Amino acid sequence: MHDISLGCYIFPPATSSVTRQPNQLTSQAEAEAIHKNDGKAVQSVGNGGRQIGPGLYILNSFQGWGDNDPKGDVRWDCVVTVDADEWDKWNKVYLPELFTFPEDAEKKKDTCKPLELWKMFPTSRKNRLRFIGYVSPGATIEDTVLFSKVKDYLHMTQGLLPPALIDTGKVHLAQCAERGTEANKKIGKMGAADWGFVESLPGYGMGAYN
Repeated sequence: MHDISLGCYIFPPATSSVTRQPNQLTSQAEAEAIHKNDGKAVQSVGNGGRQIGPGLYILNSFQGWGDNDPKGDVRWDCVVTVDADEWDKWNKVYLPELFTFPEDAEKKKDTCKPLELWKMFPTSRKNRLRFIGYVSPGATIEDTVLFSKVKDYLHMTQGLLPPALIDTGKVHLAQCAERGTEANKKIGKMGAADWGFVESLPGYGMGAYN
């Protein structure tokens, strides 16, 4: 078995229109939690960055969110790897912001509007589950890794590892370093992870965006 690189996890998370509450963990506390877990990913107890659901948000590029948090917290960067055999077991779907289901358009030709798939509202979650099952029959929110554009930064793509994947103990954040340190610079030299597979995922190229 071997691990594959998925990109970078950054904490504290970036603040955007979908990050309305601060992460409840400080940078140091989260780093210590990861260390105590032998470098394996831990469940986040914060509310930050929950654009498309709870879990671990990742980017394929180093320091994709730019400089340190505007609130004054110093960010940490972690290299995210996952056991390749475990990775292959999980469904993967690309999630647009808005989507009109054909059966809805057929029933309400004049009044049908695209449904919201992002955000944390109960209706959004219901729409998300419906879309996942539409493009990947049998898949659910719990057993699917989601990829999407980043709200307010539509040129960027993010991945969301669901809590159940974190619980497997097969997601590793063994290399974590505070911004401005030599160890952090070494992470940057690894370059971006290859996410070319994203364009072939169910859901890619579908839907619309505000």
